[in-house]
Amino acid sequence: MATGLRTPRPADDVEPTLGQPESPGRWGPLALLGYVALAGIVAWWTWRALQDPKGWDFQPAYRAGVATWANGHPERRTLWDGTPMLAAAMAFVSRVMRLRTGAELITGLNLVLVLGVVGVVLRRLGGQLSRRWRWVIAFALLSFGPIMSTVWWKQFNIITLTLAMGGFELLKRRRTQSAAGLIGLSISIKPLFVLLPLVLLARRETRRVGVLALAWVAALNIAGQALLAARAHDLGVLNPLRAFQNFVD
Repeated sequence: MATGLRTPRPADDVEPTLGQPESPGRWGPLALLGYVALAGIVAWWTWRALQDPKGWDFQPAYRAGVATWANGHPERRTLWDGTPMLAAAMAFVSRVMRLRTGAELITGLNLVLVLGVVGVVLRRLGGQLSRRWRWVIAFALLSFGPIMSTVWWKQFNIITLTLAMGGFELLKRRRTQSAAGLIGLSISIKPLFVLLPLVLLARRETRRVGVLALAWVAALNIAGQALLAARAHDLGVLNPLRAFQNFVD
């Protein structure tokens, strides 16, 4: 007599879902080939960035650091629209290394951060997606055009993104002070996530983090302007409207 119940299929016939891991033995040679391909992709765009003698986006920051130490006026440098905190940081960088060395170091730092973030993302997805889909995501991320161009152009975007992501991770763990510090540092280096503290202020649960993040932004940039004023021998440099006008212009 029919009961209306479906007879379950044997286990071998059940198709794996996105969250079901595959048998390790099925992926041995393919996994090795995949790792070699990923390593080749990363090695190619890293080599391309290191072989390029131009400083690209790091060069204006470095020149601004030189100007900061020389006269306290990085805004007089062509193409400079950065924050006072970054100008102050680059002033110290320019005192201890040459432009080419700094450009190579930021390339290496960006590479480490990209690999680290991609590794963490794939690890977090381990229980959610099958291995096949994790390989697809790995190839997509490591061959993503904006990531490769950011490393090649020696930009600060990956650094600020990693700091902001770290702040979110600490926020999830309820480490309020550290989360606010990382978010504030991210914005002070490059204000890509300047609206993030405002979003945090809108929620009652995260309002304290938003306030502290804004306090960190203010403190870091005031410290940067203090160095600019000291090197310029002009207290008028402490006027925050100058830094804001330079950024807007």
